[in-house]
Amino acid sequence: MSLATRLIRRLGRSRRTAPLSYAVRPRALARPLGDLAIALATLTAVPAAVGVALGDGVVVGACAGVAIGLALIGRRARALGGKADLRTHETLAVTTLAFAGGGLAGAVPFWFAGYGPAHGLFEAVSGVTTTGLTVTARPEEMPGAILFWRAWLQWVGGLGFTVLAVALAGGGSVAARHLAAAQGQTDDLVANARRHVRKLFGLYAALTLAGIGALALAGLPVGEAVLFALTAVSTAGFAPDSESAGAIDPLAGPIVLGALMLAGAVSFTMADRVRERGISYLARDVELRALVCLALGAFALLWLASAIAGGEGPGAGDLFFVALSAQTTTGYSTLDVGALDPASKLVLMLSMLVGGDMGSTAGGMKVVRFLVVLRVVQILVLRASLPRSAVVHLRLGPHRPSDAEALNAVAIALLFLITPPVCALPVILAGHPPLDALFDVTSALTTTGLATGIAGPDLGPGFSLYFSALMLVGRVEILAAIVALRPQTWIGRTPA
Repeated sequence: MSLATRLIRRLGRSRRTAPLSYAVRPRALARPLGDLAIALATLTAVPAAVGVALGDGVVVGACAGVAIGLALIGRRARALGGKADLRTHETLAVTTLAFAGGGLAGAVPFWFAGYGPAHGLFEAVSGVTTTGLTVTARPEEMPGAILFWRAWLQWVGGLGFTVLAVALAGGGSVAARHLAAAQGQTDDLVANARRHVRKLFGLYAALTLAGIGALALAGLPVGEAVLFALTAVSTAGFAPDSESAGAIDPLAGPIVLGALMLAGAVSFTMADRVRERGISYLARDVELRALVCLALGAFALLWLASAIAGGEGPGAGDLFFVALSAQTTTGYSTLDVGALDPASKLVLMLSMLVGGDMGSTAGGMKVVRFLVVLRVVQILVLRASLPRSAVVHLRLGPHRPSDAEALNAVAIALLFLITPPVCALPVILAGHPPLDALFDVTSALTTTGLATGIAGPDLGPGFSLYFSALMLVGRVEILAAIVALRPQTWIGRTPA
């Protein structure tokens, strides 16, 4: 039986079993959401301490209010909730509600700092979703405590939510596996949840500290080194200057940032695999090789498009940096993206759509799914010249993805191709150039942060809320958002 036939039959079975589906159990959601609220309340101590050190009473008061509110909500939710293994749609609901709630809580300090209601929410959602789109016109003129709050939201929203999700479920439970899968982790990773949580947080913190040290050695002031490291490791892209990465040293700074972006876009399980199999495993890993090749291919296409366009275009260094930034979905830039030629914008959009590794802080459809889709197409082409009795297995390096994984990859790839043009229509109808509208919408849905200028300081309240929704959808992934927004997820019978 061909792969295509098996996928179609599997889809047909899923349609026949739809009446057997259950709605989410509110009490089952309450406990993990309460745990997340309490954890986030605890994490606000760091920006509050920075506010105290910088003498910013506004940020300190806002952080205190957020912490108290989250702690009270968390305690109440834990009291109402019960212990239960979460089903897949329930873990997706928890993830979606957690990021939405995190964005709402994160907006409070921005509101206290003078942002409007919609702009404050936009900035916070861009932070917790690690997108990096910003409505802050001149970050360099903002108080230092607010700049740290922006960067901290992105750092916590990067791997922090992933690790917290694994931690909530406990070692080896069904809920642990589903929560980890929703964030791109593997079953092996959650065999011992507490041990792996400590390991992941340790790796994340060590990489961040190493980034701070490297950026400081590259000549950045310590404060800027902290802000850039927090947002580079989380592939998030908030910069403390309106010129983004273009404001730092033209050589050493971008080199260090590029290394941090690439490290953040690689699966955080890579360290374990390298430790077990040796440093040579880096050259054998299919996803890492593909990620590097995709970034280099994007750079080559950008250089070719710039050469064809003629004129005094960006330098090779700037083109390579923005290609790597788009592929890792970080969003830093050393050039004016809005001034690029149409072909270059299309190349960057394709890079953003693919994104980084599964299990990393990067967005997009993920490299492994892109490779699976390519392999499915290759098999379909190959079968045209094979006997009908021939059996061709789907393989990706040493791994053999299941039919369910292949179907998931194809479905998510299709959604990432279809959703941006559809979501760009309201922006186009508002009078914005079609290509620029598609670019900024794609950037929001892939949580990248590169922008042509539409999703920026001049964004009105309505579109600020619209782009905030797009960023949330992109962070939890489009398929998960559809599940969370589906009425049957919330209304219907629940299991006993």
